[in-house]
Amino acid sequence: MKSRQSKLRKIFGLRLFLIINILVLFFVILGFGREYIRNYEIDKEIKELAQRAQGLETQHQDILNLVDKLKTDDFLEQEARLKLGLKKPGESVAIVPEQELIHELEAKSAGAAPAQEGEPSNPELWWIYFLGTNYDG
Repeated sequence: MKSRQSKLRKIFGLRLFLIINILVLFFVILGFGREYIRNYEIDKEIKELAQRAQGLETQHQDILNLVDKLKTDDFLEQEARLKLGLKKPGESVAIVPEQELIHELEAKSAGAAPAQEGEPSNPELWWIYFLGTNYDG
């Protein structure tokens, strides 16, 4: 019995046994750490995919609502009036130009007016710009 205890004492007393145990413990902790990180990344990816799925579901619902709107007779009539210029029998159509078109027409008509006395003409302005002197021509 005494020899058995001394053998155990020798085994447990060895530094090599301690080093081996530390290495085994290190690898066990390393394995748990890797699995924890992997599990964390998978959970994060699941959350991202769930958010993306929710966004796609919302987008799908919006598209379905748009399709339902496009199928209505009111929408078809409105588009026919706006894009094709159609009208109902007995209706008269008046076309009102948009504000931008009105501003463009006003700008063109103002630009066509002759230059007032004392203001340099466009070629004179370019001459002054490039050469820095007045053009007397």
